[in-house]
Amino acid sequence: VKTRNIEISNLLAAAGQELSASFQVRWGQYGQTQTTDRWGSAGFTIDDIVLFVAVNDLQMQSIAAPDANSCGLTSATPVQIVIYNTANTALTQVPVKYKINNGSWIEETIPAIAAHDKVVYTFAAKADLATPGTYQLQAVVYFSTDNYRDNDTVTMQLVNSPVIGTYPYLQTFEDGNSHWYTGGKNSSWALGTPAAEKIRGAASGSTAWKTGLTGNYNDNELSYLYSPCFNLGTLQQAMLSFSVALDIED
Repeated sequence: VKTRNIEISNLLAAAGQELSASFQVRWGQYGQTQTTDRWGSAGFTIDDIVLFVAVNDLQMQSIAAPDANSCGLTSATPVQIVIYNTANTALTQVPVKYKINNGSWIEETIPAIAAHDKVVYTFAAKADLATPGTYQLQAVVYFSTDNYRDNDTVTMQLVNSPVIGTYPYLQTFEDGNSHWYTGGKNSSWALGTPAAEKIRGAASGSTAWKTGLTGNYNDNELSYLYSPCFNLGTLQQAMLSFSVALDIED
């Protein structure tokens, strides 16, 4: 279980207290089932606790744009980040940067962030994401006197899907994934020739998407197969038709 860093020093300061030799912290937990099941059980474990005073701590909280599942991105896609200043004073000339995959860093500076304030910053330099596919986008805030670096970086994987606007659209997957992709929890989706006990072969040709090409889907699976994006504005009556074979639990 991942938890957010608790800003102990700020909480104590707000209550007129400070860290001392007699300071104590108590954690508790409650769960209805054992924690040995990695997917479905309750409870949590706390370990390796460190208390320290954070100085000029800036947090890179998220990448707000582009979206992780995007359509028709261009060579001038805005990159937007969310940063939080945990310090009790305003911080000025805050350096931030981002990069796409293993490319060069794009570096800019935020003039000021007020104390205990959150800012949404859009880089002036746009990202080139015009080619459909999967990208890794990494954003960093690196203030020189920030003594806690574990919350300075956010990395996200995003998919830029092409926009389909010519119809009829027919996909048999004989030439590859054609920009369909999978995601979700414990996914077993795979593209190939189905060869399971009850599902063998494809409806058209030899290739199909299946959860486990030679067997079953995974226990506690919550997975998805994503299509490209579709512009339906030119259609008078849109219709979706597909071939499916199912062998699922009751």
